[in-house]
Amino acid sequence: MRPRTSHPAVVHRRTVEFLYVLGGSARADIGRKTCLLREGSFAFMPRGVAHRFVAGKKGVRALVIFMPAFDLDRPDVAPVET
Repeated sequence: MRPRTSHPAVVHRRTVEFLYVLGGSARADIGRKTCLLREGSFAFMPRGVAHRFVAGKKGVRALVIFMPAFDLDRPDVAPVET
């Protein structure tokens, strides 16, 4: 993600998400918890838990893994209603 960018909170109904930070930093809001992710950090987003990320001042690069595999034809992404 580019520096200081974010995305709206989302939830996955069928998949779990794993994120490993390769470089940079980000704030992660996962459910009711907030944490700072730096290079080498790992985050887990269980299915059904709302989450969002805000990239740090230098942006963030991450490896993201979905289980089961993310289906681009039927994306498992739902916005969180506020």
